[in-house]
Order: sequence, then structure tokens, then C-alpha cells
Amino acid sequence: MSTTNVITDIPATPVPDNKFQTAEGKSYSYWRLRILYTTMLGYAAFYLIRANFSMALPGIRAEYSFTNTEIGYIISAASVVYGVGKLLNGYLSDKSNARYFLPIGLVLSAVMNIFMGLGAGLTFLIIFWALNSWFQSMGFPPIARLLTHWFSPKEIGTKWSIW
Repeated sequence: MSTTNVITDIPATPVPDNKFQTAEGKSYSYWRLRILYTTMLGYAAFYLIRANFSMALPGIRAEYSFTNTEIGYIISAASVVYGVGKLLNGYLSDKSNARYFLPIGLVLSAVMNIFMGLGAGLTFLIIFWALNSWFQSMGFPPIARLLTHWFSPKEIGTKWSIW
């Protein structure tokens, strides 16, 4: 039975556990470890960009005199877009190359954060925070796909707990 290598999207056969001593097995082990720690770092970067809005809220309220209702509009729009984005980006992630999908989402999310600092007004913040949430939803689906492709069913629980 053949699987697809998610790094190159070419057919590849899984390496049995006893093959880790060969050159091919060492390379496989190297890539599995690399996938594990790079996905952890990538998701941490996504989380850092996602968690910054709550820290900025006191300054935004003071500067623009937004009410709790207006702040609720921003957060609600972002939450709905994030949820829909998780659904649709999960599908798109399965059909794309995870090596590109994850960093593109991270870069575009960072760009949306920069744009949020350049504008003012409720509509502006709703649009750009919702766009940021869409790009944020591109973070986890490729990670889940990579981990489930690179680790066997016997070890996936342990790797998820480490992750």
C-alpha cells in the first residue's frame, strides 16, 4: 500500500519501524522530528498574532471611544469568519501543499495586523480583524494533516500530546 509524501506530493512507501537504522530511515526520522517542532513553532506564531487583539482592546476603546457593543461587533465578525474559515480552509488544506499553505496564512495574517494599525473606524477594524481571522484559520488544518501523515496510528497520540 502506497501513501503520498506530503513534502513532495509524490508516491512514497512508508518506512517500517525496523528500517530506522538505514540511511533512508535516518532521513525519515529526521523529517518526522522536523515536522513536529516546526509545526509547533508555526502554530505558536499563529497564536501570538491571534491573541494580540485582547491586549490592544483597552487602547482601542480609549482612542476611538468604542462601546462594548461595537467591540462585540468586531469580535463576533471575527469569530464567525474564523469558524467558517476553519471549515473551508480545512478542505483547501487537504488539497494543497502544507509547506506553502501554513506560511502563506501566517504571512497574510501578519499583514492584516499591520493594516489594522494603519486605519481607524469601526468598519475598518471589523473588516481587517475578520480578514485576519480568515488567515488565522489557515493555521491548524495543514498541521493536523502533516502530523497524521508522518506518524503512525500507534504513535500519533503520543506525538499529539507532545505537540
